[in-house]
Amino acid sequence: MESADDCVHRIQCGDDELCYMHHYVTESGIYGFDFGCASKQVIQRRFNGSVNFYRDWQHYKNGLGQASGEYWIGNDIIHALTADLNHALMVIMTDYNNVTKYAEYSSFRETNDKNGYQLTCGKYSGNAGDSLWQHSGHKFTTYDRDNDIDPGNCAQ
Repeated sequence: MESADDCVHRIQCGDDELCYMHHYVTESGIYGFDFGCASKQVIQRRFNGSVNFYRDWQHYKNGLGQASGEYWIGNDIIHALTADLNHALMVIMTDYNNVTKYAEYSSFRETNDKNGYQLTCGKYSGNAGDSLWQHSGHKFTTYDRDNDIDPGNCAQ
């Protein structure tokens, strides 16, 4: 697997990559995610609950877990990957019955820390339902930095 720096370098040099997120549910009810780009650079992976994702802003900024297991690459790197070029985002979900559905967005971008890592997603197509429409245009929220429009904190 290439490093995040390699992926950022390739994207900055002009290669247009397809970013994706794969979400699945195991028979035992454990939810999982793989999130990355066509180069196989994983941005997020969740599959067995071994890493606590209820973390503060700094953890999500810098990343948490290990790339070989459950993992979040970090919002700074996601911003670097999506800042300069237009990328599509594909979300692939597989349930415990091995039924797979997808949602594709024509564009995907995350702003920097100063701007709250605001998410922007383009036009939806697919068969999984448009679950990101309500998040596009909104900032990232953690329990210690409430940037959402909910009267409470949606991260708590």
